[in-house]
Amino acid sequence: MIRRHHVLLLCLALCAVGASVRADEEQPLTVVRFALDAERTRPYIILTNPVDATAVEVPYPIEDWAGRAFTTDPEKIAGDFFLRLRRGERTFFISPIVDGARRTLHIVMRGRTYPIEVAPAGALYAFRKVTFFDPAEEARQATEAAVAAQRETTKARNATVQRLASPPRRDFTPATDEMQLGLIRFMQMLSNLPEKQAESAVAANAALAWARRDTDPSVETDRFRIRPYFVVRNNAMSALGVAVSIENKTQRRLTFLPDSFILRSGDEVLPATAADFNPIVEPGEKNIAFFVIARKPDGQRVLLEPSTPMRLSIALVRDVNPNPAISVDVSDLLPSEEPKP
Repeated sequence: MIRRHHVLLLCLALCAVGASVRADEEQPLTVVRFALDAERTRPYIILTNPVDATAVEVPYPIEDWAGRAFTTDPEKIAGDFFLRLRRGERTFFISPIVDGARRTLHIVMRGRTYPIEVAPAGALYAFRKVTFFDPAEEARQATEAAVAAQRETTKARNATVQRLASPPRRDFTPATDEMQLGLIRFMQMLSNLPEKQAESAVAANAALAWARRDTDPSVETDRFRIRPYFVVRNNAMSALGVAVSIENKTQRRLTFLPDSFILRSGDEVLPATAADFNPIVEPGEKNIAFFVIARKPDGQRVLLEPSTPMRLSIALVRDVNPNPAISVDVSDLLPSEEPKP
């Protein structure tokens, strides 16, 4: 009797483990991307389920579409799939009406027809979002972005660097770690103040100067965006403080190296000496970063003015899916059958 009681408890524990595993599997990787191929004859396959509609994004406006058993108004016209699609748009939605239905939808973009086979699947395996992209167009955009970035770098390198008109005072105090942290805390306070109050806070200290940089062009990459807010200079310790935002443009979790901020101005390349920044940026979110440049790489003073032309960069070290699908094999944990007496 005691042995059977232990077996029952073990089975209940295994059921709890199985329920936990199934809970982890309820968030599968259901966002997929397909590369468009004009020469492709086989249809692209999209897995759907009546539980939720599948969103489909295409790179170009849809000129026309055709398909048997697709309806845009189920109350008036019967069909196997409900299709919310408007010509001229780049996003449409598909939702099955009849269980087990399998049909082929043809969409026309730029005079070419692309077949899409819509197939049934379980709720855990149906696609939540499908994105079609044109590799040639993405390559062209990446090339244009690289050329634009090179132009900005060249422009910043050739720009007239604004340095202090007079040398710093003789009683120059090298910036300690505590002083750099104090400048970061001061910038954090400024970021929470209205502009007029922030200007008054800076004007109250004769050693400080600042410039708003939120109208400067942002630094764009294919995965994130760096947008400057303002720059503060502390003449007493010859340090420059910079406030920026890092915006995640992807659906993945990005991790940066906090102390890898670099400021370029003219022929000067100045790495950050202190920073306060949450290095993990979730999909579609942005984090505010504050960093300080207290000295040049050779140990010399930083003489840049807050309004000098500059370009910023930071190192991206990780790019991961925030909702991975996890499965665990518990077959080895199941109790063996009890031998009959």
